[in-house]
Amino acid sequence: MNISGIICEYNPFHNGHAYLLTEAKKRSDAVVCVMSGPFTQRGEVAILDKLARARMALVGGADLVLELPYPFCSSSAAYFAGAGVSILSMLGTSTLVFGSESGDLARLSALADRVLSQEFAERKEAMDAREGSAAAHFAALLGEGERLQPNDILAVEYLCALRRRNTEMAPEPIVRVGDGYGSQALGTSPFASATAIRKALAEGESVGAYMPDFAFSELRAAQERGEAPATAENAERAVLSFFRLTAPGALSHIVGLGNGLEHRLCAAAMESRTLEEMTKKCATKRYPDATIRRAILAAMLGVAWDDLDRGIAYSTVLGANQAGRELLASLRKQNLPILTKPSDIEALCKKHPENADAVRRQAELSAKADALYSLCLPKVAEGGKYLRTGAIML
Repeated sequence: MNISGIICEYNPFHNGHAYLLTEAKKRSDAVVCVMSGPFTQRGEVAILDKLARARMALVGGADLVLELPYPFCSSSAAYFAGAGVSILSMLGTSTLVFGSESGDLARLSALADRVLSQEFAERKEAMDAREGSAAAHFAALLGEGERLQPNDILAVEYLCALRRRNTEMAPEPIVRVGDGYGSQALGTSPFASATAIRKALAEGESVGAYMPDFAFSELRAAQERGEAPATAENAERAVLSFFRLTAPGALSHIVGLGNGLEHRLCAAAMESRTLEEMTKKCATKRYPDATIRRAILAAMLGVAWDDLDRGIAYSTVLGANQAGRELLASLRKQNLPILTKPSDIEALCKKHPENADAVRRQAELSAKADALYSLCLPKVAEGGKYLRTGAIML
């Protein structure tokens, strides 16, 4: 079977996502989406929960939606891309389809080769001491003053991940249409950025013209249930409390901390009345907003470097249609670490005793992330809500 894979967030699902899925369907017998769980790569709270977004993906053309679990869904581009590629590789995915501002696979491939070179590693290490990590990365990769656009940044990391895993999965860039990633305003194009859509929602503007009808209906239904939009601000007292009551030394082992940032976070929490104020007090050239948000999550959920470095232990099915269920049936015969519901953890540990510790640790972090997310909803939900909710089956 020719399977196309997409690594995504769908925060929320919009017309540009529908376009990419349509293009992927043209190239394959089935499309598998590996989608972020409760938090996104930039450390933001997903405005809709993962099951609502999975339903959008399925109606939009996906056949199977698997979770890119925490902490990988909210990590640097390299970990995010690597985890997504790992899950797709397990399935025997034929083609990795991704959006790209340039669509220039030859250039992106050349940049990926450079990232993996010893020369690049040495240049970046020398720059890190005086520049923020992102600035150092691109200065070493492209030269001073040059930058890649956001989708092309991820594209390079996807290509690096494919090379590191020596997979036969073929990369297939699709040129991004409409407004640029991160564009702050809704324009005349029906292809608005997810950033602009989220901003418009927060300001009470209508976004129906920028989303497929089914996705907009799903969003409206979630709003009526008090389940959207989820925001970090809804949980800001929990965040401020955590950092006010935690000694900085207890955070030195956390991903992204141990370098003085833990002291900045705890001090800023003591001096701030809102989460936004706390984040602004900590942000610098070396520590941009996304780095701060990811560090806050990692600290509250107890993520150490080992949790990222051991890689993906399993993925959980978020949704499937008939074609997706047939694909799942074939995967079960291969004894792959794909769960159809969170409660299957112990059964998976028995099947793979050599990986049981990693499975249980990933399950622990995923459950914590879901519990924290439940505080970010407009109406606070019970902490185990997503452990008891089954996958979406269409």
